Amino acid sequence: MAEQLTAVFAAGNRAVVADGELGRKFAAALSGYVDRVADVLEADVAAVLYDGAQAEEARRELAARDGALVPLILRGENGYNVHRLVAERALSVNTTAAGGNASLMSMTE
Repeated sequence: MAEQLTAVFAAGNRAVVADGELGRKFAAALSGYVDRVADVLEADVAAVLYDGAQAEEARRELAARDGALVPLILRGENGYNVHRLVAERALSVNTTAAGGNASLMSMTE
């Protein structure tokens, strides 16, 4: 679980862990950065990091949920692909419409 938390925090995310003994320990040590839930596969999450023998079963359970698809990210040879935990966003500001020459916007060819 420590490797999964490292990947989550490296990408600037909050972690959701199962409410077991280990989950409680990490949540107490990382107060404010870790949420505990009864079942991670049913929680409101954007992705699930998984390292276990029943990956296909977990993938099917995530696919059967209503709403957006939640990817199951498996541990690779070099750990978890942190790039899959980042959401890219772009912001564009139209400076012409915000005070530029209004006559240019109403010109026709």
